[in-house]
Amino acid sequence: MQQDIPVDTNAAATAVGVAPRTIRSWANRGHLTAQGRDRRGRKLYALDDVRRVAMGDRPANRRNR
Repeated sequence: MQQDIPVDTNAAATAVGVAPRTIRSWANRGHLTAQGRDRRGRKLYALDDVRRVAMGDRPANRRNR
């Protein structure tokens, strides 16, 4: 069952047990892409994408570390 449920940063963080700043960090690093915005202008992420990133399945980082 697909769960492309759009969630805001706070709901995404709660769903995977991290701080909202972690969700923003993943987005800033290119691990997550916002699927749109809600009426208040908050970014929305697909819940499946958030869970996938939280489990460690992240796109390759562009920088060498």
